[in-house]
Amino acid sequence: MNLFKKLMLFSLCTSAFSLSAEITVSKIFSSDMMLQRDKAVTVWGTADSDEKISVKIAGQKHETQVSSGKWSLKLEPLKVGGPHKMLIEGS
Repeated sequence: MNLFKKLMLFSLCTSAFSLSAEITVSKIFSSDMMLQRDKAVTVWGTADSDEKISVKIAGQKHETQVSSGKWSLKLEPLKVGGPHKMLIEGS
C-alpha cells in the first residue's frame, strides 16, 4: 500500500472518531451519589446541538433533544432501594 493510501485510510479513521459528540452531565452527578427518593429529579448537562439524549435508570427511560448546547429532563420519583446505574447516551 503506498503512502498516499495509508494517509487517506488514517485520515478517514480519525475523522470518524472526531464526529462523535461529547455528552457531559452536570458535575453534581457522580459515582456513588444518592438521589432524593419519592421526588422527581432533574438531570442536566451539555452536548452538541440537535443531539438526542437518552437517560436510563431503574427501569425508566427518558429522552430529550439538546437545545443551544444544553439538555435537561426529569426522572420519575424513585423508590427506596438501589444501587441503581444511570446510563446517559447520545445519538
